[in-house]
Amino acid sequence: MSQNTVRAGEYVLGVLSPEERSAVERDAAADPDLAAEIAFWNEHFMPLAEAVEVEPPPQLFDRIRTAIQAQDVPRPAPAPASQTDTLTVRAAEGHWERIARGVERKILWQAPGGRVT
Repeated sequence: MSQNTVRAGEYVLGVLSPEERSAVERDAAADPDLAAEIAFWNEHFMPLAEAVEVEPPPQLFDRIRTAIQAQDVPRPAPAPASQTDTLTVRAAEGHWERIARGVERKILWQAPGGRVT
């Protein structure tokens, strides 16, 4: 088993730290073999994600609401639009990519080597 196979599998399974994920994404942009391994594992793990039906515990949403309300602290007024680093994205821009059943992400820009940002 190659190092690319292991890294790609860990990347797709989501077991890497944020720093390691960034490193794999950076390396995949420059290494077509690593990018192909990632695509391979995405394709092969997708049926497993779709086969698992997970029902959240009934009290979960009440616990989430309670936690959010407990953290509800006054926030400063937002800065004027001219002082923020914002990006307006139109609904028609980019494309959606399925990550797992019920989980999608919108790709707004992709580097020529394949890195998604």
